[in-house]
Amino acid sequence: MWSKRKYIVGLFVAINEGNIVECHGTISENLIKEKKKKYIHPFCTQNTGTIEYVNEGQLENESKSVEEEVVSTEQSIENSVIEIRSASQLLEISKQISTGDPFYCNGTYKLIQDLDLQNRKWLPIGISELIPFGGTFDGNGHSIKNLSVKGNKKDCVGFFGYLKKANICNLSIEGRMKGGKYAGAIAGVSENSIVTSCFASAEISGSYCAGGFIGKNTGKILHCYYSGAVKHK
Repeated sequence: MWSKRKYIVGLFVAINEGNIVECHGTISENLIKEKKKKYIHPFCTQNTGTIEYVNEGQLENESKSVEEEVVSTEQSIENSVIEIRSASQLLEISKQISTGDPFYCNGTYKLIQDLDLQNRKWLPIGISELIPFGGTFDGNGHSIKNLSVKGNKKDCVGFFGYLKKANICNLSIEGRMKGGKYAGAIAGVSENSIVTSCFASAEISGSYCAGGFIGKNTGKILHCYYSGAVKHK
């Protein structure tokens, strides 16, 4: 049945093959008032993984076998952490990661203050399955706002494009993501990665697989929240 879908849209995650624990998703209040049905989607549309304690959607395959995990981003060598203090520095880091340099792709980053990207063109961190982000990104309780991402039908769209064995935590994202085969506020695809204690408020549209928080997940998402609007492009 799922293979016949031309597109898959989910309020929190469109496709889940991993674990989701104590996460929540809500539609923007103005859309509820306007009763725009095109924004009404299940919490997760295609689920073959496990989901525990959600507050939205009807699930065809739900399980409560997930055990809570505590994710630590502490590093044994303090000097290995790259501290991000400005929007221009963050933009430069995303460009360096797009080159495929292992130092940047597998690096450890820590946000030191809230950042405003002012809707400048954003290149997702980890642009594809061939050049994924596999490091650690600690938002440190800070937010990144006015994120603007536009992709084509083959792209992975989000703050992160493609995550692979990455560790993401304590990050808030606000913005708009448009286009892309896989689209989500935090990431288009999260493969065998762990995303913990993150929040996203965003408008999402994708050409095939669009989720408010993450498009496709095969990893673990714990204690995260999404609010916004998701639709097929």
